[in-house]
Amino acid sequence: MNVIPLTPFAVALLLAPVESAPAHACGDSLNRVFEVRRGDQPIGTHSIRFSQDGADTQVDIEIDLRVTFGPFTMFRYEHTNREIWRDGQLVSLETATNDDGDSYRVSARATPDGLEVANNDEIFIAPLDILPTSYWNADTLARSELLDTQRGTIASIAVERGTRQAIDLGNTSGIAQRSEISGDLDLSVWYTDEGQLGRIAFTARGSEIDYRLLCTDQPSP
Repeated sequence: MNVIPLTPFAVALLLAPVESAPAHACGDSLNRVFEVRRGDQPIGTHSIRFSQDGADTQVDIEIDLRVTFGPFTMFRYEHTNREIWRDGQLVSLETATNDDGDSYRVSARATPDGLEVANNDEIFIAPLDILPTSYWNADTLARSELLDTQRGTIASIAVERGTRQAIDLGNTSGIAQRSEISGDLDLSVWYTDEGQLGRIAFTARGSEIDYRLLCTDQPSP
């Protein structure tokens, strides 16, 4: 997602596989559903859904990762994030995370002084144009700081743009540019020529974590 170290993507990796989610046709929808995999094994899903309310664009993000052993849940990771955008500007954000029993809440709202951010420990003002670590926005690659949507802190990053590569895009394939993000975050991201997020990958605790696009043409709820 933040799918990644110091983000909602940073989850415990000693997980048993869960049933793989079905793929859908992409159609023309901006909605995205990713299957999260550790090596060859699926461990959950990450969805990004868009809806319009007048001049506002609402983005709903949900991460659901878990491992069970028989009837018992051994590990659970849940993250929800609702972003409201107006005229290309983030005007509010609300997130809730359950990281296997550790709870995080973050809220943010645009003010005349900047983006007021509240996390579990503090309230502070971030730059009004800061982007959250939800990664659906390709402008992420133009920034040196991002707002961590799990912990509500500022992550400093550097970006190295790489080559254009063929990648799987749900039930089809396409071309996307791979870029490397480093600093407080460490991951690879792929964006298509249309600026849509196509893939995420990173290494954590010695394991390769890969977000593979399933696609969905189903409308947002």
